[in-house]
Amino acid sequence: MVDTPSPTLENFIAHCAWGQALSTRELGVVLRDATELRFARKEHIAKAGTVAEAWIGIIDGFGVHSVTDSEGTTSFLAAGSSGAWFGEGTLMKSERWGYDAVALRDTRVASVPKQIFDWLRATSLPFNHALQEIMNRRLAVFIGNAAVARHASLEGRVAHVLVNLLASAQAAPSAAVVKVSQCELAMLAGISRQHANKALKNLQDRGLLALGKGEIEVTDPGSLSRATQMRRAQALPA
Repeated sequence: MVDTPSPTLENFIAHCAWGQALSTRELGVVLRDATELRFARKEHIAKAGTVAEAWIGIIDGFGVHSVTDSEGTTSFLAAGSSGAWFGEGTLMKSERWGYDAVALRDTRVASVPKQIFDWLRATSLPFNHALQEIMNRRLAVFIGNAAVARHASLEGRVAHVLVNLLASAQAAPSAAVVKVSQCELAMLAGISRQHANKALKNLQDRGLLALGKGEIEVTDPGSLSRATQMRRAQALPA
């Protein structure tokens, strides 16, 4: 796998799916007011209970969304790697963040102010179509999470996490690289690192992915998606 340089804020926004849908004037307005923020590992990108003031896109890095109850138990909801956007639902309802978004490694994000986000929603039909696609993908992720938690094998759960990360990054339906460590993937799949490593090795042996340092290249997204349906009866031995 060949390392690709991290994009600038301007290139990141201009080349994402919704950025490409904008007119030249609309894109210029967004780029004028968007800012880049940097977060260290374990730092909050968004904190539950605080006012949501911007739409967030991950330029480079990795973030996880979670909620913590009164007893301190944390439940992971979703994760996003480079290319993922989040917070649109909260902004549309003018609410405070209902979850924590935490960087799992040094992370750069694009911050689009709420007033620009609201302006695009009010004036740009192409933007609304792109936004609808983002939200539809996220709905599919949460429905899939419920099914996988009940029925999937270990390989299926690992494949499901990778498919979700590809979807959140709006990746093309061809070979794509997910920047996630095997330890992070195990955490998101809710299994031990040992089991995650075994599952990844099996998926690699089947030609669905290639393992790298801190990243995984998905070489056959279609087959990997079908692997999420593997049942528990096919689970790897402990």
